[in-house]
Amino acid sequence: MHRVRRRAAAAVAVAVAAGAVACGGGDEPAPVPQGFREHRTDAYTVAYPATWRVQEGKDERNRPFVEMNGPVNAAGAYEGQVRVGRWDRFPLAFEDQLVQFRGLAKAAGYTIAKDTKVSIDGAARAHRFEAVYSRTTASGATVRLAMTDTFVLTEDKVLLEFVVRSPEGAAARSRAPEILRSFRVKGD
Repeated sequence: MHRVRRRAAAAVAVAVAAGAVACGGGDEPAPVPQGFREHRTDAYTVAYPATWRVQEGKDERNRPFVEMNGPVNAAGAYEGQVRVGRWDRFPLAFEDQLVQFRGLAKAAGYTIAKDTKVSIDGAARAHRFEAVYSRTTASGATVRLAMTDTFVLTEDKVLLEFVVRSPEGAAARSRAPEILRSFRVKGD
């Protein structure tokens, strides 16, 4: 079991390493990769596979988010997903958010493979986690997911949570580095 988790964690690190060292930033959007579309807001831009569906909403605390969801596989899981949550006027210390994520991830059975500060232009602070975890779908299937979760605090105290996830071995996982490289924080 531990060997499987270590291999899974290593696979996440390898799959994401090419594009995950840092994201770009500033007011210039990254070139949109072939077969992708771009989502723009006043705080960030991100590219995602053109066939994925965009859904906007509010979380349980009425904070806005946007999801780009790939097709649903036979097990009932999205083949890939990008989610960006936004918390304006973030009232806490950035470190508090990281401590909260680590605690919740441990309680939920995540295996964190990487936990590191990253540099993103336009951000006051940024931190990235790479993890694997299991979820049961509505159909009752258990799916192993690989996830990269980046927390970004802007100079004007906007907290962004940028998540890229997909089932291990899914074709969408190979697109994760392009999605990660496309993420830009817009400066004032």
